[in-house]
Amino acid sequence: MSANLSKNDLLAIFEEIKNEQATQFPLSERFINKLFKPNVLAKGKEYYKNGKITWLEHNSDFSVVDSTVQSDTGASYNQRVEISKLPTGYSVDTHCTCNIKTKCLHLAAILLKLKIEHSGEYGEDYFINDWFSELSTLKSTELTTPSQVLLFILSVENNKVFISPKIANYDKNQNYTLGRNLTDQQLNSFITPNDLLESDFRLYSWIRSQNAVGSLELKGQWGFSALQQLIATERLFLHRSRVAIKPQSGQSLSFNWQQEKELTKLVVNLEQSKNWAVLKTTPPTYLDLDHLKVGRIRTPLSGDEIAHLQTMPAIHSANFDRIYKQLADNFGAGVIPHPTNTQSVLPQTASNAVIKVSMGDAGLRLSLSFRYKNKNYPAGKAPNNLINSAFENTVTNELVNLGFEFCKGGLQSEFTFNKQSAIHLHWLTYEVFPGFKEHGWKVTIGKMDIANPQSEVSLIANRAAGHQMHCKVLINNSKLSHIFSNEDPLYQSLNRQSQLFHYYPVGRQFGVINKSAINLLTDFKQRFEFVKTRDEFNIPLSYLPELVKHTAINVELHDDSLERYLEELNNTDKAMLSVSLHGLNESVELREYQQQGVDWLSFLKRHKLGGILADDMGLGKTLQVIAFLTSTYNRPQAGPTLIVCPTSLVSNWQNEIIKFTKGLKVITIFGANRNEPLKHLAQAQCILTTYPLLKRDIAYYSPLYFENIILDEAQYIKNDTAQVSRLVKRLNADFKLCLSGTPIENNLLELKSLLDFAMPSLLGSQAHFKQHFQTPIEREADMERAEQLKALIMPFIMRRTKAQVAQELPQKTEITKEFEFEPKQKEMYQGITRALEEKLIDLFAEQGVQKSKLAFLEALLKLRQICCHPKLIEPDTQAGSAKLEWLSTHLPLMLSLGRKVIIFSQFTSALDLIAKQLNELNINFSLLTGQTRHRDKVIDEFTSGKTSVFLISLKAGGTGLNLTQADTVIHFDPWWNPAVEKQATDRAYRIGQTNPVFVYKLIMSHSIEQKVFKMQEDKQALVDALFTDKSMSFTQFDEQQMLSLIKN
Repeated sequence: MSANLSKNDLLAIFEEIKNEQATQFPLSERFINKLFKPNVLAKGKEYYKNGKITWLEHNSDFSVVDSTVQSDTGASYNQRVEISKLPTGYSVDTHCTCNIKTKCLHLAAILLKLKIEHSGEYGEDYFINDWFSELSTLKSTELTTPSQVLLFILSVENNKVFISPKIANYDKNQNYTLGRNLTDQQLNSFITPNDLLESDFRLYSWIRSQNAVGSLELKGQWGFSALQQLIATERLFLHRSRVAIKPQSGQSLSFNWQQEKELTKLVVNLEQSKNWAVLKTTPPTYLDLDHLKVGRIRTPLSGDEIAHLQTMPAIHSANFDRIYKQLADNFGAGVIPHPTNTQSVLPQTASNAVIKVSMGDAGLRLSLSFRYKNKNYPAGKAPNNLINSAFENTVTNELVNLGFEFCKGGLQSEFTFNKQSAIHLHWLTYEVFPGFKEHGWKVTIGKMDIANPQSEVSLIANRAAGHQMHCKVLINNSKLSHIFSNEDPLYQSLNRQSQLFHYYPVGRQFGVINKSAINLLTDFKQRFEFVKTRDEFNIPLSYLPELVKHTAINVELHDDSLERYLEELNNTDKAMLSVSLHGLNESVELREYQQQGVDWLSFLKRHKLGGILADDMGLGKTLQVIAFLTSTYNRPQAGPTLIVCPTSLVSNWQNEIIKFTKGLKVITIFGANRNEPLKHLAQAQCILTTYPLLKRDIAYYSPLYFENIILDEAQYIKNDTAQVSRLVKRLNADFKLCLSGTPIENNLLELKSLLDFAMPSLLGSQAHFKQHFQTPIEREADMERAEQLKALIMPFIMRRTKAQVAQELPQKTEITKEFEFEPKQKEMYQGITRALEEKLIDLFAEQGVQKSKLAFLEALLKLRQICCHPKLIEPDTQAGSAKLEWLSTHLPLMLSLGRKVIIFSQFTSALDLIAKQLNELNINFSLLTGQTRHRDKVIDEFTSGKTSVFLISLKAGGTGLNLTQADTVIHFDPWWNPAVEKQATDRAYRIGQTNPVFVYKLIMSHSIEQKVFKMQEDKQALVDALFTDKSMSFTQFDEQQMLSLIKN
């Protein structure tokens, strides 16, 4: 090959190699490995890979290196590295401002970055070699890390709940597959099969051992204990659902009678669950089939009795009195009320139970009697004409279920307690016996010396970096760690049973914590990063109001800023101090709600928080931000503000800053000639750039610490994995703000991505957010979780609608126009529908739903294009379009009435067909698509009145434009997302509009477009659930539902 190179070519190559070698980082990998301990080096590598290095600068030979690294807690530390060349090698002096000072993980991260990025092929191969190294580590642990998991599947058949195990893997989204049945050999094995956790198989084996051959049921006390353990695995599912069944608080049982003609039917109800099944455990439990929750049934009846009552046949009216008497004889007259009596379970007989508790030499003793006609009778000893045997049996059964045993001698009225430990006696005294009193039973407790060592839970809170609080938990001034790690079976068993307390050992004694406190701390432990020990963790500041109200936790605020934050949060007048706006032009007058928005932004910044300004489109978010910025730059030491917006909004931001402020200095980083202004970013007040350019120029922005970062149309970062999302979240600022009228367009993960920028760590990890919020809210319509999420995020989101604040806006009328297909258009639509349906059925069968999604979306696209005009898929067809025909007839009439019209379509090819039709009708129009070069000129044509019709593609002009000159908006085709359509409509219906606005939505009957409307309603429900008090109803798509979108 060198034979073809000239001498000059070879000299040039050698010079290039020489230069490359001269700029390589001088320290070897071995030298760096010797410099740091292995665990420090590993952590440094993690910091480098996670982008924790926020600034790095070095001279040409790397003899002096300066840098800044951000820690996990948000604190920033500065480093200095000096490298000297010696005859025998290199000498390195290192210093860091962290507590370690030298040879710390921050310095390790810096040296690794320099080695990897300035060492030629070594750097290029480093990560792939590292990846294979990690793979080897994984392979070496294969024997101890199961590759499969055991799922526990509940099924309901003939009013019985059965359980069966399935072996499952993870799919590519880390969700469980449906799984497969165990083989007969595995089902009956006494040895844990390969690739399964021993604890899982042991739990299954225990359940199997308690059942006869065949179907498995959870019954009795062991079944209740097994159920708690199954829930704890988070792999207990119902049928084919892969949403884990969760625990829920207990519910009371009630009965009523339903009459239909001559028949009366007994109905067994729970307080809150409509669709449920009973598990015959002791105590009995319910399974809520709609919300996938389980909990105790508060009743003295057994699970078998409840299940049997659910199957009671309807009673003919002629026989009712006789059969009801039989029912009362078996269960007691007060257990199941007569149809004329609306009282609930046990109203008449519950007060008849009389319990006396005493402590003797042999331990705890309980005497049970029942009161009939003002006289007490020992259990089972009342006269036959008085005794309520069924009720007495249910009370006796409850005592036995709790661990009481009959005394020797066969007396049914005397019991001892089979567990005499101090913690069980505490549980009985302070939880069980008070529960009896709540039943209405009379309970008398003799003199007993039962310790009640209630522990004081203290939480010491300090302000951490950003919006975080650093919390340290103490139990009676001792550390919390051993409470989480307690593995004593005695304590574990009782903690599963107790609803009120959490017990833990203290030497030979025990401690007691209120269970609500331990549940809250456990939740924090799972959701947020614990630092140093399990006793310390960082949580978002938004949890502070909840914490200080918690009666079981004593919160100590060791930081004045937390005191001030809490005070302002509870006192709106103090929080919303009107800020000085001297930097605004005198002609600018803010509306009241806009002033409130500025005050809210100042409140967030004052407390080093971030947020989302989510006002409706057209309410002046840009003006509120500009007003806020003028207050920021009242301070001379304020740093630069970075504003990132879509390309279409650059000129709008630039013009409005000039228009509204007294010389706020703005540098616009836009176009090819931006290299010079990029060099002077630190000297600017406002830096204006676009999302695409931010990605290209990120090296200029990364080293800076901004006063503010404002993201306009922040839905650009709704995809957490997109490059622009990752890059912008690494930028450092004192205050971060998202502007978006649509913070949720499709799902909750979009909202999380915005808040991860504005308030990092507020919503925890992606996995936890999905499990704790997204799945319950989106798939299960869990309003309780939706309320929890609202409470967590609403302090940092301000959203006002036009209906709330813009009373002066004229009326908006929405008109949905439905059209029948033209004959040839209908023929084409139905033919393509049949062909696509057959194709998709085959694809679903061959490769499954997930892998067929692209083909499915392509099918939907074709059908939607035909609805607009058949020419969009077959340019030469003679078929017409019902929508275009309507437009040709009605548009001239609208214009003759003086209307100014905007027509939106997501298809630029549809706009081309409309444009052709308008030319034939001699109607002047403007056209704005993604290909339009001189946007401002085209917009001016319409706003100045030169044209009366504006054709706009949804992507190019659906946001950021102010077109209040228009009073008519036509959506030629519906978009999947109602928020996008609403944004487009609000180009005309916004502050400044003085005319009534008419919005036309053109829809083809009996088509895909009608079904798009249902999807719009579902997505709007998600927004309403978080920002209003409306409830939710979501549509989840499986194979049949996907096909139904295509079918007529």
